[in-house]
Amino acid sequence: MPTPLLVVGSSVKCPHSADGAIVTKNIRVSSGGQAVATLPDPCAIAGCKNPANAGGPCVVALFQMPATRVFIGGLPALLATSIGLCQPLSLPAVVQVAMPRAGGT
Repeated sequence: MPTPLLVVGSSVKCPHSADGAIVTKNIRVSSGGQAVATLPDPCAIAGCKNPANAGGPCVVALFQMPATRVFIGGLPALLATSIGLCQPLSLPAVVQVAMPRAGGT
């Protein structure tokens, strides 16, 4: 069964509940009017309150495990099940897909 694609409007939060925004260069493919994210796209995180003595605040989430059959401009698309690791601690981000209209595997 196809998994929903990750779009720019999807909710991404670091483990410390700070909001993130996916930044993509993809302007060709959209789902529900929002650009679909691809593998190299980072997610900028703002407002993380993790103290410096505990590893510092999360600043970006980098995704892993993209689609194996869906490519956009030669790059693999990100899925709702793709894992985002918040840097610098490599903790998993919490992802909720905004509009599950298109899917992939």
